[in-house]
Amino acid sequence: MTDHQDSFNLLYAPWIPVLYRNGTVKREGILAVLTEAHRIREIAASNPMDRVAVLRFLLALLYWCRGNPRDKKPDRFPPEWFDKLRENEDKFNLFGEGHRFYQTRDSHRRRPATDLLQEIPTANNFAHFTHATDYNVGLCPTCCALGLLRLPLFATSGLGGLRAGINGTPPYYLFPTGRSLADTLSRAWTPVAALGEPSWVKPVYSVQDEVPCLVGLTALSRRVWLHPGSIPDRTCIRCGPVGAAVATSCEYEGAKDMSAAVWKDPHVIYASDSDRATVPPNPMVAKRFVTDRPWVPISARAVGAGLFDQQEHDASYHVFACATNKALAVDTSYRVIEGAIGEAGPAEVHSRLMMWDEQGHRLGRLLARGRTLGPTMIAHHRPHIENVVSQRTRDLLKPDPAAWDAAAEEYGPFMQAIASAVAPGVTAGATARRRRIASLRPRLKLPNGRTTEDKEEPDADTD
Repeated sequence: MTDHQDSFNLLYAPWIPVLYRNGTVKREGILAVLTEAHRIREIAASNPMDRVAVLRFLLALLYWCRGNPRDKKPDRFPPEWFDKLRENEDKFNLFGEGHRFYQTRDSHRRRPATDLLQEIPTANNFAHFTHATDYNVGLCPTCCALGLLRLPLFATSGLGGLRAGINGTPPYYLFPTGRSLADTLSRAWTPVAALGEPSWVKPVYSVQDEVPCLVGLTALSRRVWLHPGSIPDRTCIRCGPVGAAVATSCEYEGAKDMSAAVWKDPHVIYASDSDRATVPPNPMVAKRFVTDRPWVPISARAVGAGLFDQQEHDASYHVFACATNKALAVDTSYRVIEGAIGEAGPAEVHSRLMMWDEQGHRLGRLLARGRTLGPTMIAHHRPHIENVVSQRTRDLLKPDPAAWDAAAEEYGPFMQAIASAVAPGVTAGATARRRRIASLRPRLKLPNGRTTEDKEEPDADTD
């Protein structure tokens, strides 16, 4: 019998943060989370990277125990569904001399344990709110486990032979959300062609050709072996005081290149069926951090991929992103896109959203052709307006022209401010230019033939 306490067995030890539907927040083991999923509202991790990593891990467990869904999905998961986990409890030990979860002894590059979490600085990366010294701080077993779950999703390329994971530069991940954790997992639990064996059975560090579902969901981009903590009174740098000793170091090195894998992730929106590239790309463009994500194009791609259909109830999706600059993780973001397209077809809604995005980009060219000031101001400030507009995605997905008129009005104060900046003065010409610029709005063709802000676009200022 396994010593669950010394090995920190993930089936029984409390490590997954959850929010119950009655408002209670606590940590639970895998078995408690799955069997109580109908009472749990959502994963309560503060970092979006942990939220999506845990959701994908729980979904993989569901596939492993039950295979593809059969007939009608239940409102709750019966405890006997997970007998396979109890029979293989040794696969989920975090420590110990035997089999370890997501780890291998075939690693010989000593590194601080904090390498598992992108938000903890290492070496001389001092520009953090959190300050740390390698090997003098550590992670508790809970944070070690959460760090291991991130490896298939958010690993990047770096020095020391480190390579990106199976999805390359971390893309945008979309995961359906339901009324409970059971409902959320059931929505994501769809039939797949081949399951394969997950990395908790035998760690997968190399993939090629066609990749089965469980292999793709759990393929590991790092070879890790945790060194058990030996100083019980030291606090975890991520979550504070804990009752278990923290791990200050580990063996940590890269796995093999996975870029040749034939794998289409079920939670990533692709440009086309045959294109591995994600749309939109990682939120780092030419080493410049994009502060507001392109939520409207993300919604358009989600509609184009068929995630929103003509359903009576509203569908909603978690959207997770991690902005990176090569090996450096810069920021994470999380958003919920919700709504139903109603009577409008997916093609029409997709076309409208993409047209809206294109029209927004055109404002810079219409504003001051031949100059850099106007387009630059648009480029720097437009994302903030689009962020406000995309908060009403539910309305934009419906065929109601009033929603698009209201969205266009968000540009009113912005364009007036731009007009005062690029056309100052009190001459008749300056006044006319200001009026033309202030009247600019995104214009969208609607099914009835009219357009939002149905008026002539002013001529661009060329002098």
